[in-house]
Amino acid sequence: MVLIFGGGDKIDIADKGEVRLTARKSGRFAGFLMATSRDNTETFTIKSDRVSQLLGTIYIPNATLELETAGRVAQDSAWSVIVARTVTLRKDPILVINKNYAGSGVPVPEGVGPNRSMPALTQ
Repeated sequence: MVLIFGGGDKIDIADKGEVRLTARKSGRFAGFLMATSRDNTETFTIKSDRVSQLLGTIYIPNATLELETAGRVAQDSAWSVIVARTVTLRKDPILVINKNYAGSGVPVPEGVGPNRSMPALTQ
């Protein structure tokens, strides 16, 4: 699956929302879990401690990803890549970024993922 958001669109995963998402394995947008247009400057919010899988690339380059939970996020994902203007952590969440690219069956988009030896935060 892939969630595509236009300029003013966003997602808000509420407190009790249970989420297990896997990106497409083939076709257009394979490897992308979420994508926005470059003019999107919204805040994408995860408030639930029941978001156990975000397998794929979250591509929101000019938007904010805000995690507001005391729980673990994405711990069951073989791999995750986040491309965002800002990642904000509130209530001390544990954001798990795994890198088991070969074991998932989900392709990694060009320019992210295994081109680096370790997950990286950049400015």
